[in-house]
Amino acid sequence: MTLLPLRGSTFVSLLFLLLLAPREGLAAGDTPLASLAPSTTGRSLTLEGEEHAPSTEEASGWEFRRGRAPLGLRLLTEVGAGVVTAAAGGLVAGLGGFGLCQGTGLLYATEGGCFYAMLFGAMAGMAISYPVGVWWGGEAVGGDGRLWASLLGGGLGLAAGYLGSRVLIAQTQRGEFLIAIPLLAMVGASLGYELSTARPSVQPLLALDTRGGMLGLAGRF
Repeated sequence: MTLLPLRGSTFVSLLFLLLLAPREGLAAGDTPLASLAPSTTGRSLTLEGEEHAPSTEEASGWEFRRGRAPLGLRLLTEVGAGVVTAAAGGLVAGLGGFGLCQGTGLLYATEGGCFYAMLFGAMAGMAISYPVGVWWGGEAVGGDGRLWASLLGGGLGLAAGYLGSRVLIAQTQRGEFLIAIPLLAMVGASLGYELSTARPSVQPLLALDTRGGMLGLAGRF
């Protein structure tokens, strides 16, 4: 008679444990999922920190510049850019000289009419525009020459070619030597630009930021 109440209480206890066990198992299983879920606050803080993090150049204080192209590539670029600017400058200056002659009547009554004015304007425009193109082309491939040196070299080459061709033509009576005028002008412009290129230099560098300072050397090559 005493076994029935014991069995009933035992059955009730087991039933209570069975009902309680799934809740505990579910709660225990939910905890890792909650811990694995990404934190919105942590992500925003990380992104904000990455957004304001200093770059390598800012932290080190170094300024990276594009390297200088080889001499052969620089010369090709200088000649190509000079030809383009000389053609454009000669066309504009030639048309300007022709229009000036037509408007003022200067040289209009001569044998060639305004042709000589157009020719003179075109030659002057090409003589000025070519050294500018040489400087522009050199700067585009990492050169560091001077515009005034390119203009001076082109002018000296033009003068040397003109005087030399006059002497040779007077001696040989051949007009082929006139080709020396543009050739020497082209050589002089590139030579002046390359000779005026800044030489490599090294100087001390001090960089300071919020994390401290750095002492080094800054070079220009």
